[in-house]
Amino acid sequence: MLDGLIESLPTARILLLVTYRPEYEHACGSKTYYTELRIDPLPRERAEELLTAPRPGRDPRAAQARVDRADRG
Repeated sequence: MLDGLIESLPTARILLLVTYRPEYEHACGSKTYYTELRIDPLPRERAEELLTAPRPGRDPRAAQARVDRADRG
């Protein structure tokens, strides 16, 4: 499914943002419309701030679990 979407990108006006683990090998690198940007992980303090910010409909007790899960990568 993702491959089909990627193949349609040259004719579409779209920004496709995909995350994947470093060991994953993809075939997009040879595409002329492909650009890879590396985004480093947030520092722990900033990640905690982002993950624990109050949001409507979110259980505030689950904030630490989100931080812990983000630490594990």
